Amino acid sequence: MQCKVDSDCATGGYFGCNSTTHKCICRTPNSGNKVANPGFDGSLASWNATGATYAIADADVCPGSGSASLGTFSSAISQCVNIGPNVSYNAGFLYKGTVYCTRLYYTMTNCNPADTNVSDPFVYSAEPGATSWTPVAYIGARTGSDTASMKITCDGSLGGSGYGYGSIDQVFVNTAGGDLTF
Repeated sequence: MQCKVDSDCATGGYFGCNSTTHKCICRTPNSGNKVANPGFDGSLASWNATGATYAIADADVCPGSGSASLGTFSSAISQCVNIGPNVSYNAGFLYKGTVYCTRLYYTMTNCNPADTNVSDPFVYSAEPGATSWTPVAYIGARTGSDTASMKITCDGSLGGSGYGYGSIDQVFVNTAGGDLTF
């Protein structure tokens, strides 16, 4: 048994104690977060990665969790979130280096590439060159009446301007309670 209560895990970067397994755990995502594996716990699972790699550099410095490293100009990660029509949400992430994220709404579920009604491209930009984990949040967004899904894509190119090389962690699209955390 590693722990009985959260305070038993106060050192080593852990966030709390799992009351069932009695093991120290990293921060768990908000229940309203629509993003799968938003904290990159152990891998890039649930993300489509092109040139991006899993890194052990975690924003909370929690063992067993990490981040996505966008280590080359062409590195990118993306994920489809089935969100639905007329949904209010907040979105954001933590980043180091340079990260550039976009969202696209689809009228079909699963961000179907056959969907010809892709709409509302939006850029979540971040200042280039952050040396510590820095938050970016977009507050009070709302999907359209015909939205079924949303694709989030992040890379290190800052819109093609050539900065490159960043890391991203704790990605969120929260639909519950206006929460601004992952």
